[in-house]
Amino acid sequence: MTGYLVGGRFTVADLTAASLLAPAVNPSNCDMTRPEPKPKCVTDFLTRWSNHPGAQWVRGIYARHR
Repeated sequence: MTGYLVGGRFTVADLTAASLLAPAVNPSNCDMTRPEPKPKCVTDFLTRWSNHPGAQWVRGIYARHR
């Protein structure tokens, strides 16, 4: 398993998926920022999904390709 969606390298598929999922994952090394303080419902959502494999994948893509 390569960690990429298509083949063994970073492609537009990875870029598209990671960028569309970034608002739900809130990767730490992202240029976008949310207003603070976050509403409780947003914090609850981010916490609920923070350990999901898809969220981990997005963070990994941002770490490797940002």
